[in-house]
Amino acid sequence: MTTEDGGQNWHIQRLPQVDWVRKYSFISENEGWIIGNLSEIFKTNNGGISWQKLNTSIQIDFSIYGLHDIEFIDSHTGYLLANPRSTNPEEQDPYPGLIYKTEDGGIHWTQINIGIPRKYHQIVFINSLTGFLLSQPYYSNYDFDNNLLHRTVDGGKTWTTLAGKGFGNIHFINDRIGWAGNYKTTDGGQTWKYQQFNFPPLENNIDKISFSDSLTGYAISYRKILKTEDGGNSWVIQTDTPNGLLQDIQFYNSKIGYVCGYGGTIYRTNDGGENWLRYGKGVTKDLQDVDFINADTGWAVGYYGTILHTKNSGEVWEKQNIPAECDSTFFRGVDFIDKEKGWVAGGDYVLNTENGGNDWQIQLKVDLEKGRFRDIKFLDENIGFAVGQKRIWYEEGIFYKTIDGGGSWQRVDEGNLPILDEIYFVDNNYGWICGWGILLSTQDGGKSWYTDYFPEFLRYMQFMDRKHGWISSIDEAAVYRTTDGGKVWVDIPYSNRFGQFFNSFFFFNNDQGIASSFIFCNILSTEDGGLHWSYQERLPPIRLNVMTFVNDSLGWAVGTNGAILRFQGSYFSSNNNMQPSEAVAGNYPNPFRKETTIYLKINRGQKVNITAYNLLGQKISNIYNGFIGAGLRFVPWDTDHLPSGNYVIKIKCEEYTKSFLCVLAK
Repeated sequence: MTTEDGGQNWHIQRLPQVDWVRKYSFISENEGWIIGNLSEIFKTNNGGISWQKLNTSIQIDFSIYGLHDIEFIDSHTGYLLANPRSTNPEEQDPYPGLIYKTEDGGIHWTQINIGIPRKYHQIVFINSLTGFLLSQPYYSNYDFDNNLLHRTVDGGKTWTTLAGKGFGNIHFINDRIGWAGNYKTTDGGQTWKYQQFNFPPLENNIDKISFSDSLTGYAISYRKILKTEDGGNSWVIQTDTPNGLLQDIQFYNSKIGYVCGYGGTIYRTNDGGENWLRYGKGVTKDLQDVDFINADTGWAVGYYGTILHTKNSGEVWEKQNIPAECDSTFFRGVDFIDKEKGWVAGGDYVLNTENGGNDWQIQLKVDLEKGRFRDIKFLDENIGFAVGQKRIWYEEGIFYKTIDGGGSWQRVDEGNLPILDEIYFVDNNYGWICGWGILLSTQDGGKSWYTDYFPEFLRYMQFMDRKHGWISSIDEAAVYRTTDGGKVWVDIPYSNRFGQFFNSFFFFNNDQGIASSFIFCNILSTEDGGLHWSYQERLPPIRLNVMTFVNDSLGWAVGTNGAILRFQGSYFSSNNNMQPSEAVAGNYPNPFRKETTIYLKINRGQKVNITAYNLLGQKISNIYNGFIGAGLRFVPWDTDHLPSGNYVIKIKCEEYTKSFLCVLAK
């Protein structure tokens, strides 16, 4: 992410080839390098507007090694660290870490052998000749007491191991003063003095330290931010942030600094840390379920007592108030029967509302011994079910039922069921409950249940009608399909699913459906009832936990770190008598300097609207609005009047709606 206004607004730069960015190194606001999880190196010369993959000559067996750190000191000279992907302390001859150097901007790399076979964690240079290397034991990423620090004064040709153990992350404020964990140097790293940091009592280790001058420094520990004004001899806690685990800290000068962490957490201070202002909007807690009763009105629930409500199709989400004792509850299920009456379940609780969530009351509380309710479903205003697990780490499920709208709940099982995870009803009679190796089914509204057993923990399911249904399993990556109401289940081969296992999915009919993968949030689609799947796109969240659609072109999904996504359009043709459109659309060239050509492919002539937006969602240009004939068509776009930047092109027609990013780099 990049900012040009001091952190008030952040713009996401996406690289389709990279699942996540491991490390980056910038030598100016324009020139920088990154390494991705697939051990590829990319370079930018325009501040990240566009990235070029470097075709390097580096000779590494990437089945064994992965790139770990990158450090450039100028446009030509840089260093690269690679570590074995896995280490076993019982190995007699473990693979050592590797160090490489380039002198042509990252095209050709030469291996440096320092004669110390360890894993290499961080490399920092304070000038062209003097640098420091932090190494770790093979067998652990957390054995900080045995970290070693190495120094070179000849550009990496030779290295000396410095006295001492327990060195931490390296941070220099100039060519003389620096820190490496509890060690401080004032002579450019020639000598290091161990400092006994007088920290206040902390529940977690110090993760990162950043100094703005020789005396003033800051540190982060889990959610806490600390400050020293005497060069690290004593520290005080400045603040305890409520939003997620902090990962990094940096001060631009003695007043302005930033911290960032899990869930998109970003804080900035303008007064040396006396006050910290959170940048960004929304919640950062994982969301576990979502329920819409129409195209406008919906609820989403998640961890730490999170209940969100929207009245405008997800444009704005408001957090609803709950009883104070439920503030730390992990809500897993939400179900509304109309815009006023609904229920949520999670932790030890079932809550209900009679006024759309303006007020929530505890309807059921059970001591589950650190277990939790996992799902809730009502057939009407009276009959409802709630399921989950009794105790954490124990395979004992719970199953409750109410026939009076939750006024009273009775436990249905007798402690003889495994963990139950999800409830699904297609009408008031036919329903299913899945869980740890079990599938319960009913044909009389839950008065009686039949049991079927599976070898996996069934996690997610959907039924289209009384006959057609699908179930997925996370632990064994299995996906099953039935066309006879569950009498026979067909295991869909892993190879037919683009090599992915599903965390959530949604079927629009018996043939067409979409799914999201458990990791990296790949979106796949099927048009043969789930027997074969094809890749569609990759989305920003780590994971989508639930998908729901109110019709074939409008839906939502919720996931990790507070992610809420809305989909408007269709992966499929709206006319089932037609062959589905390939939905081919894009622009070329991209990036471009003055003009680009937008192309699209449609199956029949129709009205097409093409619009350009900036990354704030503001309309920039009406590129085209009119009839376009069938086939592959081209529309030029003259951008001579626009400034450089990232723009989103949205194509909307009768067959599909598609948006894509393009880069104007004058």
